[in-house]
Amino acid sequence: MEAFYRTVEELKKLSDDNKLADLLWHHEHGMVKIDHSDSEYMSWKNSLPVLLNVLCNSGLSNLVMVLEYETPLGARIDAVLLGYNHKHGDQIMLFELKQWSRIKSTNNLSVVQVSVGINAQGKRIWDPRLHPLQQLLTYEKHLKQNHQGISEGSVTILGLAFLHNLESAKMLYTGTYQKWSSLKDSIFDREAISKIPQYLRERFETVENVELLRLFLNGNYVLGSAGFAGLKDAINRKENAVMIKDQVAINSAVYQEIQLEDKQSDKKLIIVSGGPGTGKTIVGLHFIYDYAMLHKDRPNAYGAVYALPRSRTVSDVIEGENGISVPFMDRISKGTHMVVIDEAHRIEDVRRDLSNLFEKANLVIVLQDDHQRIRIREHGTVKEFKSVATNMGIPVQTYNLNIQKRSGFQSGLIDRIDEMFYGEKKKLLSTGTNLNITYFDKLRDLDIDLKRKNVNGRSKWIAPFDWEWSKNVNNVDISINDHGDLFERPWNPKKLQYSWYQSKRPEDLEQVGSIYTTQGLEFDYVGLIWWDDLIWDGQIKKWRGDLSKSKDPGFVNGIIEAFGGRRRGKLVQWRGKQYELNAFLDAAVIDRRIITLLMLNTYRVLLSRATKSMGIWFKDEITRKHVEDFLKLN
Repeated sequence: MEAFYRTVEELKKLSDDNKLADLLWHHEHGMVKIDHSDSEYMSWKNSLPVLLNVLCNSGLSNLVMVLEYETPLGARIDAVLLGYNHKHGDQIMLFELKQWSRIKSTNNLSVVQVSVGINAQGKRIWDPRLHPLQQLLTYEKHLKQNHQGISEGSVTILGLAFLHNLESAKMLYTGTYQKWSSLKDSIFDREAISKIPQYLRERFETVENVELLRLFLNGNYVLGSAGFAGLKDAINRKENAVMIKDQVAINSAVYQEIQLEDKQSDKKLIIVSGGPGTGKTIVGLHFIYDYAMLHKDRPNAYGAVYALPRSRTVSDVIEGENGISVPFMDRISKGTHMVVIDEAHRIEDVRRDLSNLFEKANLVIVLQDDHQRIRIREHGTVKEFKSVATNMGIPVQTYNLNIQKRSGFQSGLIDRIDEMFYGEKKKLLSTGTNLNITYFDKLRDLDIDLKRKNVNGRSKWIAPFDWEWSKNVNNVDISINDHGDLFERPWNPKKLQYSWYQSKRPEDLEQVGSIYTTQGLEFDYVGLIWWDDLIWDGQIKKWRGDLSKSKDPGFVNGIIEAFGGRRRGKLVQWRGKQYELNAFLDAAVIDRRIITLLMLNTYRVLLSRATKSMGIWFKDEITRKHVEDFLKLN
């Protein structure tokens, strides 16, 4: 990102000449043009000059300040001051500028929202805004956990909420907002502005810190996931992860429903949709945390349950990470107040399952992704959820997570995959990705690369379900003749899923994961075998799925049975006759696009499991060339 930075003195001169606001308005962050708002422009014109004047009066004119610092996750920090302290070393201060003049508590008693008085068309209205200290805390956590230069170094991060128009900020850390009392010294209202110079002089030397500026601007972002280990923290009333931008907004909106849920008998369905890496699980676990905090005085169970439709692998991993057994949704007890269903796109009978869930709970929250349906029996789409709930007379609220957070910022990758597979053209938030993608000519070379990287993290072979699975790791189920080299591997174990996920045993890297043992999980390094069940047909310029190449009995039989057939050995029984598989598809006049769509969804899941690097080997060269050309991001 192209940061806008100058010394405080230079910025002060620009603000005196009224040039600074115009420069920021037209500044482009790399290849991304930010659509700024009028309120931002007024902040640069009115609030920034006041802050810069205070900084100059503090004797910090030589220090460098970065304005409108754009993180790769879509969050922008108003101002960042970089400096040094002889006791604490490198220090940065994050500034959150507010032009607020009137505030009050929100009606929903949220500790992260404040009602701000604004003028709209000549009328004063109260608009809910994030608490400035919540914003600063989010930025601080984000930098500490995800900015490599800061997370691996010893940089102290400070925060200052600058509310120069507000007569008194006391309400922001008392009463409803008592939670923030420990940080009240970081809030400066109109009366406290005169105290800022002394406050800053105690924390910063007056010498410019060039090395820190270089580290801050050039540092890479690597966003680790809180993963399923966050469930235990959520239940124990500890924040499970750092949420940013769209996650915070959705959590804030759903918080109101969670608060009301225990006080009413009305039913409600909330749908949270998002592609791979958008943080659905993190948000879902935070809902559990919110509920636990709202009902912290309640003994025993909190009344909130995190559950799965079905996924033995994910369930085993969660239990391994937390020591907590996660129920499948059909085993939830009556009297539960709120249910969060992860991987909800895998639900097969939406009407039956929603009916059962609402017999046991008032508030049902489903986390799903239409493009992660991998079997024809799976019907957990947004359209289906809304249709069923509406017919049941249950109100529905939908939210979308759009910002990719896996591997720093994979929006470019996932959005391009969606365009490549489904023709969904989106405005790219980024033209690149921190994920390193390498295309290998030989499986042997990819194997060497994975083993080398496995020293620094979890490496995994993954592949589509195109070989018989004997369920015995002593058998070589996968055998590929790769230009004279014989590549042989077993599928991953039927049991010991968590052990395989951890990758602590040498044999774990030798065992290849299928779609069913990788969906819902992520790994540091991935080696993907792209087989010929899904190829790019260069003549008709379309993707073509070949059901006969699949060895997944659940997938194949599901399609056969959906159209009235039944498997009889290698043949299909349909309307009194027996057919070869492809002949049955022709005789039943089955639209092959349905099969291709499910295969595209499968490969989309496989392509989005890596967090650091992904190596891909293709059986079909035309498909390889098409994918390479399409996914050129850097």
